[in-house]
Amino acid sequence: MNKHRALSLSLILFTAATTAGVAKAQDASATQDGSMTREQVLAELHAAQAAGMVPHGDLDISAHNGGPDNSPARTAISTATRAQVKADLLQSIKTGSILVGDNSRTLAEIDPPHYPQRAPVAGLTRAEVRAQLAEAIRLGDIAFGEEGRTMAETDPARYAVARAEEMREQAAAGAPDATPAQVASTAPLQIATR
Repeated sequence: MNKHRALSLSLILFTAATTAGVAKAQDASATQDGSMTREQVLAELHAAQAAGMVPHGDLDISAHNGGPDNSPARTAISTATRAQVKADLLQSIKTGSILVGDNSRTLAEIDPPHYPQRAPVAGLTRAEVRAQLAEAIRLGDIAFGEEGRTMAETDPARYAVARAEEMREQAAAGAPDATPAQVASTAPLQIATR
């Protein structure tokens, strides 16, 4: 029985020694052809984990790819004092600009009578809107159809004269966006007839 154990033990030791030698030879050949050793890979992995760069979870969220469970390795540094943050919070509550719920609406939008109304922004007059519409129609800048192309894009010859006049007017007025090359390139096409 002792001979059997000794033989088994020597066979196990021989196998272990052979395997260790092969592993060392593979590591040596791996470093010679530019590959990384197991230790180098593990060192890089640990460094990336410490820096918060290793994604975790199904959403591939890491410190560099923001989300709800950011890596604790990175912390935000606030430049505002506690008093400033409290003052900002009180101002936001007073004006109703705090977002509430999942639909991203503010308190002022949900319950308008309890918050100060914002001054309406001055818009265009009816005459100004009509003038802009007429100009857009004249230049073919009205998008239509499923593709969203303008009329000038679908039929450039039809609107070439109007666009050339517009460019000349801009150039005469000293508009910086109308260069002489642009004015010349939008000149009406001369179609030769026989």
